[in-house]
Amino acid sequence: MNPVLEIADRQHDDPAVMGVFDAIERSLGVLPNMVRAMAVSPVLLQTYVGMSGQLAKGVIGAQTREKLAMLVAQVDGCSYCLSTHMHLASKAGIPREQLEAARSAQSDEPKEAAILAFAHAVIVERGHVGAAAVETAREAGLDDAELAEIIGHVSLNFLTNTFNSAFGTPIEFPVIEA
Repeated sequence: MNPVLEIADRQHDDPAVMGVFDAIERSLGVLPNMVRAMAVSPVLLQTYVGMSGQLAKGVIGAQTREKLAMLVAQVDGCSYCLSTHMHLASKAGIPREQLEAARSAQSDEPKEAAILAFAHAVIVERGHVGAAAVETAREAGLDDAELAEIIGHVSLNFLTNTFNSAFGTPIEFPVIEA
């Protein structure tokens, strides 16, 4: 599928967008096509970057955040996000087998398994998980901040998955099919 949205050049007219491009490229070592495509709407790009940045300050660690991204991308069927997160997470040292396990909400670490299980329920039930699922997550050791942030991470990743699937963002990393 050809991209529906323009993939912005590295040089952009908007200085705020250029600032975002520079920061992301410094952080990741690459400027992903999704970010360049989001630049058609500086408001959306700033929203994505802001939400991502705020959630990164939360109680859920970086490796678990990447595994959540893999899970959401798998369930949503977003090959762009699976490919991007597999590449970047692998570069960050997360073992590929852990990332593959996360695609099916699995982890050898009990607390992380509970995080992935609750996220999976949130995704497939479109948020309508009910009190029993929340209580099960709490019994597995998750606190209210973790539960709330799981919703944030699912929502953030749903945004990127939907954006990339709707607009056919070209995959610039080794392709992982959803």
